[in-house]
Amino acid sequence: MQHLSSARINKIVIGIIFCLLLFTAYLPLISKVNFMQNDDWYYYSQVQRFLSFNFKLLPQIAPVFYLQGAISTLFSLLFGLNNIPFLTMAIAVLNIFVFYLILTSILHKDIFTSLILSLTLFFNPLFQYSLIGFMTEQYFLFFLLCSLYFFLKFEIIPNYINLIFSNIFVSLGFLVRQVSLVFSLALFLYFLINRKWKIALYQILFTLVMVFLYLLLPKTPEMLSKTYQLQHLLNFHYIYAVFYGSLIYLAAFSIPILILVAIGAFQKISTRTIILTVLFAFVLYFIMQIPFKPMSVSWGEFPYFENTWERTGFMARDIIGTKYQFRGIFDLYKHWDITAKVVLSLFLSTFFLVKRLRKKILSFEAIYLSVYMMLMFLTITFYDRYILVMLPILLIWFAKMLNTNQRVSWLLMGAFALFLAFYSYNFISDFVLRESFVWEKTIKLQGLVSANSAWNEKNNIDTTNVRYIFSYDSPRVGGDKLEGLRLIEENRIEFPLSLFIKPNVYLYERSL
Repeated sequence: MQHLSSARINKIVIGIIFCLLLFTAYLPLISKVNFMQNDDWYYYSQVQRFLSFNFKLLPQIAPVFYLQGAISTLFSLLFGLNNIPFLTMAIAVLNIFVFYLILTSILHKDIFTSLILSLTLFFNPLFQYSLIGFMTEQYFLFFLLCSLYFFLKFEIIPNYINLIFSNIFVSLGFLVRQVSLVFSLALFLYFLINRKWKIALYQILFTLVMVFLYLLLPKTPEMLSKTYQLQHLLNFHYIYAVFYGSLIYLAAFSIPILILVAIGAFQKISTRTIILTVLFAFVLYFIMQIPFKPMSVSWGEFPYFENTWERTGFMARDIIGTKYQFRGIFDLYKHWDITAKVVLSLFLSTFFLVKRLRKKILSFEAIYLSVYMMLMFLTITFYDRYILVMLPILLIWFAKMLNTNQRVSWLLMGAFALFLAFYSYNFISDFVLRESFVWEKTIKLQGLVSANSAWNEKNNIDTTNVRYIFSYDSPRVGGDKLEGLRLIEENRIEFPLSLFIKPNVYLYERSL
């Protein structure tokens, strides 16, 4: 017992050191975040209201937000509102620590596998984007992962205190985003399917109480306007695009893990079954492409969904013009997309034909992902950042199925984590340096400025009637779009190992 306790302590110490190294490595980048972006300007404004003892939510806020706001208000009292990006980064690193704890303490994965999987989550582009600024994703993920940690503990040791703690974190997550109820509903279905009637009754009562409390909460106009769109259920191409497109994203973010799960399954089945599985995967690949029309949701090419992660960077459409690209852009996304689809087809084929894997469909993780996906069908607009919530759940589900040669696993997963690290390093560095330059320059300028989307929304900027405009387009490329504008500054977004070609942002002044 002493040896086991010592080993567990060592795992925790390694996890703490690992997370502190991540936090320290990102401090120089986070220190440059002097800007607002996407919707986070609403949340900054809300914290300012909380600091003034005004606890009414702004009309533009859709999530419940109160707990995130309370945490950030306390932080702002100590360190200042402008330092909130450091809090978001700390929460993101804390999420990685909880994820690592689940892998090591609950699933009993070896330290190296746990570290690689943690890096795979951390360097995921959607995760990387969400650790910048003050969006709700990282704050919500913390409570989601804590809920999952205690539920998985409850599965191993059916002590009701673990289930109570799981539901406490569901409640806390609900005070950040309403979608926390999906976890509680998935728990109810899981207990129901496994014929644990008493616990299922308790869980559905808890879920109904949470729904009732939400109905009592005062609603902002944005909450009321974002009611679920049942008409989406009548649009097959929309539903299929969200469903299959999300699966492609999840496969693209976990390619080596899907391969390793399939390899592990192949080691325990006959050659005949392996051949059938590969042939079925081949057929499945082509069948799944036929009804796939991603433009019924957003874009026609990978990455398919709008909002944060695009081919040329994070929030690439945040300022006007055509954003600069990077070397190998077309080949990268072509092969990443095809590989994700092929590996997804192989995994699904293996899942359908191998009984040992097929039993996993009734696991809690699979149920949660299914319920969450069905909810996403009904959202008024489906954004790519909604997929982030599914990713740690998926990785934990896959981690349960991993049972292959460690060296092969480490090599494949490690190489993929390094690829994601280099890719995300380029995207996040470009994003922070670009937005920082635009925001800092905008504050110094006198007069109306068309800057990024957050600035324009926050200040009610009419982009057709401004004195200054930021653009990706040079005078030579912009042509008629820049007629009547005079170039006054050109800024190059530079950082070590940058892949971007001519990464310039131009500042124009309207001729008087």
